[in-house]
Amino acid sequence: YVNGVQVTNSERRITTSIADAWLPVAYTLYITGVTAGQAVDVRWRVDGSTAQMGDRNLTLFRVG
Repeated sequence: YVNGVQVTNSERRITTSIADAWLPVAYTLYITGVTAGQAVDVRWRVDGSTAQMGDRNLTLFRVG
């Protein structure tokens, strides 16, 4: 999300059939047009069941 608006084509679905498994997930997205002062955040959503998220990091850096 940038300034509270979901970035187009940024949603991903992670599924597993392994019960009680902690799986590493890495995701990279290149977003153009982000300027200083804009809020950038990642949101976690669960559909139809429960899930937990462990440690997480968001790294945002300027390219070019």
